[in-house]
Amino acid sequence: MPEVSVAASLVTTLGSVLAALGGIGMTQGIGARNERRKNERLMAEERVRAHDRTCADLMAAARKLRLQIVVTAKIGRCTDMDVRLSAIQEQAAIVNQHASELALLAGDALVTAGRDLAREADELAGFVAETALMDRDDTSRGVLQEKPDLAEFEKALDGFEAQARTAQPGGASGSGRSRR
Repeated sequence: MPEVSVAASLVTTLGSVLAALGGIGMTQGIGARNERRKNERLMAEERVRAHDRTCADLMAAARKLRLQIVVTAKIGRCTDMDVRLSAIQEQAAIVNQHASELALLAGDALVTAGRDLAREADELAGFVAETALMDRDDTSRGVLQEKPDLAEFEKALDGFEAQARTAQPGGASGSGRSRR
């Protein structure tokens, strides 16, 4: 009956090899799942950072635009009005750029607030360009005919900041970031 012991030995050895291969496969599967979870967590953290950075960039750009307009309005007669108008228009474009970036990262309410802020930035920059006397004689060149009304811009900025404080990346809104 040597055939039985060889067969038993072969079955036992084959069982051990298959069990080892199954264990290796299971370990690799668990490792792959852990790696996937780690990558998903890192991507979620990066989305949060990108969302927060874009919100901060949009607020900073809007505040800089407001400052440029306020300073231009207070100066009275600007000898460098061409340069100031160009800087104001460029800053309004930067506000719009950040609002567009935010549209890819945030939910509806925050995107709407960002677009409202960008629209008010455009309106304000356009108003300053429209009311600046540029083709007059030297005594009135570079003067704003009318002081800009910042009320709507301020309202849009406040609305955006309120939304940014409560919004989460990807469209979820809540009272803050989720904790694990």
